[in-house]
Amino acid sequence: MKKRIIAWAVLLSVCAAALGLWCSAAVGKTARTLPCEDEGLILSITTFDGKSESKPFLKCFGHTWIGLDNRTGHTVYLKDRAIPDGEMVTFSVWAVSGLSGLLFDLEPCYIANYGRYTGRLSLSTNIGEEQLKVIEDYMEQHDKWTVNKNCSYWSVHLWNAVVGEEGCPEDPGFCLHARKN
Repeated sequence: MKKRIIAWAVLLSVCAAALGLWCSAAVGKTARTLPCEDEGLILSITTFDGKSESKPFLKCFGHTWIGLDNRTGHTVYLKDRAIPDGEMVTFSVWAVSGLSGLLFDLEPCYIANYGRYTGRLSLSTNIGEEQLKVIEDYMEQHDKWTVNKNCSYWSVHLWNAVVGEEGCPEDPGFCLHARKN
């Protein structure tokens, strides 16, 4: 009798665990999706947790950056930088010796040349051209990297300044963490 009770308890536990994993996987996939057209200005925030690059005794804390993809049919300008139709620019703050601060287009080079940022996650949404001014103003006021205001802090706060609360799905992962900063 004890063996049957134990067998049923184990079977019930396995079924409950499988159901829980299945449900949480389905929720995560839909909760991280924002409506985004393939035209216009597409703002993206991309994050990498550093796990794939960490080694014993050497912890990689990851990186977060913003991307702006121009699909408007004409050139747009961000500060004094022309972004032709069909092109994308990335930017974030870095702690590079001698260049600590806002830098452009480093991330695509790291990805293409060194295979970096494996396992990155991103979130994209359309923005209007009038929101370029919000990005420019943020860049003017926040152009430095510091320990307390690193790339993640900088990118998340810029994202929230441009997109607002409606740009974050009610998911306890990516964006909820972003709002806590």
